[in-house]
Amino acid sequence: MLWLFIFAAFGAAWMMAFGVYCFGRDRNSTVLKWLGGLPLVALTLVGAGSIGFVIYGCVRCSIPSYVYESSFHERPTTDVTNLKSRFWSFADSEQVFLCFQASPETFQRIRPQNLKRIKFDNYRERSTLDLYDAPKWWHPPTEKTSEIYLLNSIEGTSQTFSNETTLMTFEATTGTVMYFFLGID
Repeated sequence: MLWLFIFAAFGAAWMMAFGVYCFGRDRNSTVLKWLGGLPLVALTLVGAGSIGFVIYGCVRCSIPSYVYESSFHERPTTDVTNLKSRFWSFADSEQVFLCFQASPETFQRIRPQNLKRIKFDNYRERSTLDLYDAPKWWHPPTEKTSEIYLLNSIEGTSQTFSNETTLMTFEATTGTVMYFFLGID
């Protein structure tokens, strides 16, 4: 609703500046052309820049290596293979799914240190995840998962959003890493 109000206000301001500029042009008034033209140019540049920023963000979020870099604050190393991602963010929420193969050393290096290792039974008890919209290539932990790390903001550990959940698993036999993050304000 807030975004709709912002778009409506921006559109109304742009239309008003355009109207003043056109009125000044019809009346051959230099003052009115300047009074309408300056805000018209400024608002057009701000609008075009905002659209460009959104397009850049959408393209960047669709490239798995950039999602990896945003999630772990480093570029994927050479041992990170078969990288898949899905990223979604809007206004007050963000969701990240990542799946890839990596060495145990890479897994331990990139794993957020505030995640707590838990057993599968504990995961089932503590998990508040609703993974109904997970991609087909992403799999939640099972009894056979080698390492499960979970952090719920219910425990008072949020960093960016008021409610955060982070799940990261490692399957030692295949070197498969699954990462999930959900943040909601």
